Amino acid sequence: MKAVRQILIVGLMIFVNGEVMATDGEIFKCVENGIAKFSAYPCKDPSKQQEYDITRSESMSSYLERQQKKLQEKLDERQARAEQYIDGYPGMPDNIRTAILDCKVVRGMTRKQVYMSWNVMPESSRKQVSVANSLTYFTYKKAPVCMNEKFRYADLTFDNRTNLLVGWNIQY
Repeated sequence: MKAVRQILIVGLMIFVNGEVMATDGEIFKCVENGIAKFSAYPCKDPSKQQEYDITRSESMSSYLERQQKKLQEKLDERQARAEQYIDGYPGMPDNIRTAILDCKVVRGMTRKQVYMSWNVMPESSRKQVSVANSLTYFTYKKAPVCMNEKFRYADLTFDNRTNLLVGWNIQY
């Protein structure tokens, strides 16, 4: 009688509401609308369930270490491109040269110099032409990876006559 009772308890643990529960160490991966969800329970829709091997998972510290390595590779790549660009223009003013290497923008930079400094393309632009001046505003919503402080957005203003940076508004 005791053995039958234990078998029934085990059977109830495996089947709850007609669904098979996860065995020890089993993880289910459900992909819904392009988003992967991991659970100890099977997916409600079996067609969205994918195999997931729990032994291939990695620790949080190794994941963070791998992400830090990828970030450092991006930073090194940006730095090498900036140095190569600067070497190609020996007559570049020192303040612009150091700004590009330090991931900053300064008054008097061209659009290409801003790109070489930040390594980010603007999201949008708009022109404003009047009798007094002709300006183009570029909006950046993605902060450069080389910046310590990430911004929400940045508006950079270029003079259309000289094609030089004349001002900016950065919102943190």
